[in-house]
Amino acid sequence: MPSVARERFRTHCAHCMTTGSAEAKGTYRVPHPVEPTIRYVLCECPNCHEPILLSMMEVGEDLFEGTVLSAPQVLYPAREEGDPSWPTRVGKRFAEADVCLRVGAFNAAAVMCRRTMEQVCLELGVTEKTLIKSLEELKKRGLLDERLVQWAHGLRAVGNVGAHAGSEDVSAQDAQDVVEFARALIDYVFTYQQRFAAFQARHSQASATPSDANASGDDARAGSKVDA
Repeated sequence: MPSVARERFRTHCAHCMTTGSAEAKGTYRVPHPVEPTIRYVLCECPNCHEPILLSMMEVGEDLFEGTVLSAPQVLYPAREEGDPSWPTRVGKRFAEADVCLRVGAFNAAAVMCRRTMEQVCLELGVTEKTLIKSLEELKKRGLLDERLVQWAHGLRAVGNVGAHAGSEDVSAQDAQDVVEFARALIDYVFTYQQRFAAFQARHSQASATPSDANASGDDARAGSKVDA
């Protein structure tokens, strides 16, 4: 475990998708009377020079190294959070993909994006034997257009690379792309379609209201003439 005396912490940078020894630029301690003291460390990525904020606990003392710290947790850049409109299981799968991406596990990130798409299909009631067939069924039902189906097939293909042993690995760029494509697909299916439906409903109601008011006024005037 790293000690306080160390000025560098090995971590993964989610800005540039590289792993290296980040230099500490400043620290802040939060003592606690019972629980371990929490130490926040602001670091600089050695590759892209963007900031990385780490947190760790002071878990003990070493005779030679001084205070011993727990393994660092990355607080910034923050991991991706799913939209509240997403189904719970879809959000969980996507969050796992994002965590894998941020720790440099690019094969695992691609596999989790594929699993995310499989979960999307299940949430939409599509239970074909293969992901290829499920995606085509989504297209037939009008839930995905042609371009989004192509994106989904791209996710599936990269996920296959990550899932199978061999000489080929998923690159950092491909992993980042498939995570972003996965989020866009999920947003389209579960977020934007709902928001657009709500938008249409509001405008339909607004456009109907003046007509209803005019109709009521006409009826009232007609009633007055009859009474007269």
